Amino acid sequence: RGGSNNKSKQVIVLVIILLLQQWGKYNVMASASSNSDGSTTTAGTVSSLLRCVSKWMMMVEEDRATRPFVTLSFAQSLDGKIALSSSSSSNFPISCPESLIWTHALRSVHDAVLVGSETMRTDNPRLTVRLWGECLPNPRPVVLDTHLRCDYTHCRAKNLIVCCSEEAVAARGLDDKKRDDTNITLLPCTVSSSSSHLDLRDVLGKLRMKFGIHSIMVEGGARVLSNFLNEELADCMCVTISPMVLGHNGLTAFQHLTNAQEAPALSDVVWKQIGVDSILLRKIQ
Repeated sequence: RGGSNNKSKQVIVLVIILLLQQWGKYNVMASASSNSDGSTTTAGTVSSLLRCVSKWMMMVEEDRATRPFVTLSFAQSLDGKIALSSSSSSNFPISCPESLIWTHALRSVHDAVLVGSETMRTDNPRLTVRLWGECLPNPRPVVLDTHLRCDYTHCRAKNLIVCCSEEAVAARGLDDKKRDDTNITLLPCTVSSSSSHLDLRDVLGKLRMKFGIHSIMVEGGARVLSNFLNEELADCMCVTISPMVLGHNGLTAFQHLTNAQEAPALSDVVWKQIGVDSILLRKIQ
């Protein structure tokens, strides 16, 4: 029944996309078909990309019922850097305003958005779809915080799921129920025997089983993105490429990738331009 509900949601999302495109209510995206420099910011570009992702989601859903569909999403410079190593925040503005709207649109077709504890601690992101449509429901925010080291007192993400180790929960005398004072739900998960990080397969399985999450958009940081590829747990990759160069002070997205020679094959490549940025959308086999 859960699979049927998820398919219905995806169909509804596609219908909304088509209606918004027809009515021209894509907020900023519908304001013009091109900029003075020739770069495109059309609603059609965004809707075509969303249709690709939704189609891949439905294809995977028919073949697998054990874990959510996973999209890896990040912005990078021309020289492959996703942040400045010297910056106190990874939220350095690499992508242009138009492609940031695209990121919010991509979030809207996922059930959840996941980040690591370092991203949560330095950026305190909201993880919403506010730039795409205030009337649309926000995906469920999820953070990987193995040892519960983040302070969630002033967390901007609402209704947050915090995936942590069972030991961290026990050490703090907490349970897995929602804490009303911080608006979070603790989800104890297994720690991988080969590392000190959470077992991502266990995390994904519990998110699907306990919260009905069928699709997750992973936005970083670099270690989290690498770990999903290392564990072969990604189905789709969306890369926003900005026409800037960060140089030697930048951090690369997959600097923690351990099996570069055995990297997953990428298929169904889609290239689009939004604003001055290029969007690369690829299905992972």
